[in-house]
Amino acid sequence: VKVGGDLSIIGFSRYGFDLEKRDVGTAGHPVDANGLAHIANIKITADLTDAVMVTTIVRNEKIWGGSTETVGTTSVNHGDGNVYLAAAFATFKEMFGQPLTVKAGALGFKMGSGLLVADPNTNRTSAGPFNYQLADYCPRKAFTGFVGTYDLAPLVLTGAALKVTDGITNGSADVNVYAANAAFDLKEAGMQNGSANVYTVYKDAKKDQTGNVGFLVQASPVENFDASLEYCYQTQKNIRADKEAADDAAIRATLGTKMPDVVLAPAISVDYTRLSDNWDPMYEDWTPADIANVLFVNTNVQAFGATVGAKPMTDVGMSLRYAYFRLVEKISAYSNDWNSSYNLNTGKKSLGQELDVHFTY
Repeated sequence: VKVGGDLSIIGFSRYGFDLEKRDVGTAGHPVDANGLAHIANIKITADLTDAVMVTTIVRNEKIWGGSTETVGTTSVNHGDGNVYLAAAFATFKEMFGQPLTVKAGALGFKMGSGLLVADPNTNRTSAGPFNYQLADYCPRKAFTGFVGTYDLAPLVLTGAALKVTDGITNGSADVNVYAANAAFDLKEAGMQNGSANVYTVYKDAKKDQTGNVGFLVQASPVENFDASLEYCYQTQKNIRADKEAADDAAIRATLGTKMPDVVLAPAISVDYTRLSDNWDPMYEDWTPADIANVLFVNTNVQAFGATVGAKPMTDVGMSLRYAYFRLVEKISAYSNDWNSSYNLNTGKKSLGQELDVHFTY
């Protein structure tokens, strides 16, 4: 039996964060969220046999001095200090005498870049005290289900069957996700590093179904140079209306280089993302910038980004990221999960710009 843990203490100050000139629940004042919080985890791992292991994570998350407030029509207890089971799963290795590993229970799972499956709450809303203007801090990322990995190096096959929502007695409320990925190690093709992935993800919400087929290539063709390209084709069907929605697509591309032997060890990257106007982000854990994806859904957007990083000291890192956002299709208004709404200039596609500064010790 192994026991470990970690404690994160967070300080935050977000004034006017939702871009509205009012407070959540009180008209006339900007949102003013500031304070301290912690996330504490205790991880217990037990090797039952050489091939069977059970992992449990117990968590407490609390905003210091937090209270309950009304956000839109939802009551949110920001001071929730309950201890809960954050993850509990069993790992079975070498099943049937094959290089097959299966995990079952409540566990974290990320498909590829996190474009479709990685976080059941996404970065915009969540359960617990970190909600709405603090949703990106929420650590609750566990799905319940089964994940299997078949290692045929240099080819690795991964499959997952996840229960996102169970209606218990009302089967029409069930939401299930099925995912499969085939990854080929590009070192076998002479690359410095990287993998080529082909995947499919299917969301069965009983009355609304979403299918996805895509590929993701992440490669370092030469030392200190990285590139990635992802494309996903999506179809949606609403059984209630017997209507096939317009087909959608997502494309992401990144180019980057780093110079570890140069003073300050600079790194530079540029990226582009396009998510079509009806794109369903499902359970994404990917964001084009720190703030934008807390405020807005990852859909109907083009994002142009550039990041510059440096290491002024051995244990100190810093980065500066710029992102510019445009609509794919023009809309006149937008509403988010906070019960906030925005009016857009008629005929305009420009959404805004964001600048993020990160320091890491």
